[in-house]
Amino acid sequence: MKRIFLIATFALAALTANAQQKDPIYIINERVVSASEVQELTSQGHVDVITVIREAEEVKQYERFGDTSNGVVVVTLKEEHVFIAPEEPGEFMGGNIVTFQKWVAENLRYPEEMKNQKASQVKIVVKFTIGKHGYIVPSSIEFLQGSVKAFNDEVRRVLLSSPRWEPGKQKGEPVAVSYMLPVIFSTK
Repeated sequence: MKRIFLIATFALAALTANAQQKDPIYIINERVVSASEVQELTSQGHVDVITVIREAEEVKQYERFGDTSNGVVVVTLKEEHVFIAPEEPGEFMGGNIVTFQKWVAENLRYPEEMKNQKASQVKIVVKFTIGKHGYIVPSSIEFLQGSVKAFNDEVRRVLLSSPRWEPGKQKGEPVAVSYMLPVIFSTK
């Protein structure tokens, strides 16, 4: 644990040492975060691996996140036990899963390539996990109903752009919580 923290601290310090350069992009779960968030998660023991990417060819895949000219730091968080009904459920923007469902609906875009289809309404049911750090775990996203790639990709995009949650708690400690969410696409 100390070794990972020292390596992470060294990597972060090395990348930010030159005051004239911009910071690299820090990415956790397909989401840009600040260096201070990475340091906090590292100090709390949530970080499994930190990968520093500087090679031009490798950095290209992260250009959608912003200016990669000073490199990219990809942070992989530790896997954790997932609760279905913890003592205290997680919160999203001061609300619950219904608040999140409204946020998803507001940020969802009907896929352009599907607008010519005859369906006026498409329902997707997605299962996902909010980790104890408050972010959606990308590998946990599972589609239980609905199998059209364009719709699934849009749901995935919106989920991964979600602001940080206040994680659920069990015995006062943050825990990972699994959720299921119906998502409806409508042309009306």
